Amino acid sequence: MLENSLQDRINAIEKINRMLPFQYRRDLNKMINHCRSLQTAMSKELVKCRRHITERYLELEKELEVQVETAEQYAVLARLML
Repeated sequence: MLENSLQDRINAIEKINRMLPFQYRRDLNKMINHCRSLQTAMSKELVKCRRHITERYLELEKELEVQVETAEQYAVLARLML
């Protein structure tokens, strides 16, 4: 459930990103790519530990939440600066 919510938030950021000028889009793309790499790391951690939630997975999850929130704030700020 949490992953679906975060995925929806990342998709919303990508939609906003399409409306921004290049300078903001470049920075936001880096943030989005970092979020995607964290999602991949979370998936790998689940597979590695045979579907058991580990401490590392929880750390990645918290970091992903923080990064998504930061990207959302940046997207809003960039949109307001237009």
